[in-house]
Amino acid sequence: MLAVTGNCGGGKYACATAWALHGRVTRVALAAPTCPLDTPAARATLRPGDKAVYAMTARTPWLARAMFAKLAHDAQRDARRLFSFFDDLGPADQRLLQNQEFATTLSHSLTEAFRQGARGQVQDHALEGQPWRIPLEQIRVPVTIWYGDDDRLVDPRQSQILAAAIPTADARAVAGAGHFLLGDHAAQVLSSAVGAEPHPPRGRPSSAQ
Repeated sequence: MLAVTGNCGGGKYACATAWALHGRVTRVALAAPTCPLDTPAARATLRPGDKAVYAMTARTPWLARAMFAKLAHDAQRDARRLFSFFDDLGPADQRLLQNQEFATTLSHSLTEAFRQGARGQVQDHALEGQPWRIPLEQIRVPVTIWYGDDDRLVDPRQSQILAAAIPTADARAVAGAGHFLLGDHAAQVLSSAVGAEPHPPRGRPSSAQ
């Protein structure tokens, strides 16, 4: 038996695991996840830049590869160069980016994401822009979805849309948190994955401080 966690775009893989291996998965915890984009309500949550990247990876993948190749080059030289993409995030995320330990961890993560070049990132963004093809309504294990109410990278409505699609899910809004909520709330998220805290009944989003 295993618990599964997923962060941001990793949410779709965690959901796929919960559905496909339902007999082995005990709980799922998601942090700031994206949601399937095959409904008008979901597409309305996308930032203009996200729409452009998804369209590029689908229609002109050669151009996407060129763009991500430049990012891969920058990441391998100094991943902190990519922090400029986070300039428009909220106060909680900006505070974390100024924290040396968090910034180092994020820098290492970005370096690893581009270690083998750009093709993996192009493929991941292409998949993110497509329907998930996961029967979310068939997921039967408890799913806790955590999201910051000041997430300016992945719209908080995506967490709510995903929670509404999964019968066993509840969404928990973390007041004042942004996209990098794991920087301050990892213990809460991981505790919910292993059932170390009460799992409230599904309904309106609850609040975590």
